[in-house]
Amino acid sequence: FELSMDSSFTIEAFFMLYKVQMTAVLIQLTPAVSLQLIDGLLAASLRLDKILIGQTVISADQWHHFALVYHGQEQTIKLFIDG
Repeated sequence: FELSMDSSFTIEAFFMLYKVQMTAVLIQLTPAVSLQLIDGLLAASLRLDKILIGQTVISADQWHHFALVYHGQEQTIKLFIDG
């Protein structure tokens, strides 16, 4: 598997938090591609210049689904939580 910023890709996962407003790495594909929680907000980073942070604090004690969609040709990032 070779990940390139010119490629398009989607990353999906389910997770459950044990407390609200935690900070943790959920997925680290490469040093430049990761999904994490920052004070309970879902965040995605692709290189240092492309960071997207959600606006809703993720609740604890229930399952959540997230998806990160990256379009390489347009170089756009979309981040979805529970939807």
